[in-house]
Amino acid sequence: MRWIMHVDMDAFFASCEQAINPKLKGKPIGVMADPYGRGKKRSVIAAASYEAKRKGVKAGMPPKEAFNLCPDLILVQAHPSFYGYVHNQMLKYARSISSEVENYSIDEFFMTYYGKDPDKVGEEIRRYVKKQFGITCSVGIAPGKILAKMATEEGKPDGLTWWKPQAIPSVYKYLPVSAIPGIGSRREALLNKNGIYTLEDLALTPKPIIKNLMGILGEYYQKIAQGIDETPLITQEPPLKSITRSVTLDASTLSPLVVEAVGRLLCDSLGKGLEEINSRAKELFIFLRYDDMSAESTGMKLEFYTNDPDVIFHNFKMLNKELRPYKQGVRLVGVGMTDIRQHYTPSLFYQEKPNPLKPVVEKIRQRYGYDSIIPANLLLAEPYTSIIAE
Repeated sequence: MRWIMHVDMDAFFASCEQAINPKLKGKPIGVMADPYGRGKKRSVIAAASYEAKRKGVKAGMPPKEAFNLCPDLILVQAHPSFYGYVHNQMLKYARSISSEVENYSIDEFFMTYYGKDPDKVGEEIRRYVKKQFGITCSVGIAPGKILAKMATEEGKPDGLTWWKPQAIPSVYKYLPVSAIPGIGSRREALLNKNGIYTLEDLALTPKPIIKNLMGILGEYYQKIAQGIDETPLITQEPPLKSITRSVTLDASTLSPLVVEAVGRLLCDSLGKGLEEINSRAKELFIFLRYDDMSAESTGMKLEFYTNDPDVIFHNFKMLNKELRPYKQGVRLVGVGMTDIRQHYTPSLFYQEKPNPLKPVVEKIRQRYGYDSIIPANLLLAEPYTSIIAE
């Protein structure tokens, strides 16, 4: 039989930070991209540990509000490079098990499994995550994609839930309609107002009533409530047309050196992003947004396709000179590349010189985070931005 497995990392960003620093385990933490302002700048809580969530702390919450709910909250610097490393390793592991894997988000993926004991595979995945990264994940197994995601939610955190077809009706007797992804508080309130509270209620309601209440989506939600899930896995990612990185500064600046320092960070992130998908690009552009929200941009075509951060940054500096002097304070810096080619074959007439330090630097960053080893000019960016390269 064909099963769909959904793997979701538990409180992913926060769990990664607790794995990096074991002293944080069991404590309420809020992950932020603001290591210098400690919550006094524009940054908000990006993720919260389960200990913090139990006290009401949520992603997107301003630090002041979070501290009101959880006075012992510990703010922690984000390390997106480590999150990306874990994500990529997990995808490699999943693809070693299944030829059909959907990269759903940075902390979750779907995969198919054909066999009698998918729960054993699910347990192997959970053991691998714990041993390899020191974090936990939850696994949902069901006949369909959306059903598997719903099953995962039932077993969170650190659980495995297997919904066999014959067992789904009994589970649906108590699950609220909001268990279906896409049915938020407004739709739930509308259904509740009409006496539809559980998935069993939704499954048994006459179709014309559901269509009248929810329109064309009603049929889709009702099928899910009846255990009919035909949602396909998207295993082929569309070709990438462009890749960008940008950041809003914590304080506006007129200094070209500060813009270059921020650009260095963004170019590192851009090059890493291209390298991770085995791609290179040839057209580079930069853009700046000023205090009055107006923007300027400029671009150029490079001589060769590249994903080398040093090459990208060298050309970033040239483009930055074209936009100087800045007409106002710069509040946002961005860089991007188009004309992307995957599985690129280098030119016979140009060979990039490998940087012997790169493997060592990458190894350090994978273990301790991007900002554990940085170019000296990035120190200029500290008072202006708390971004960490992804």
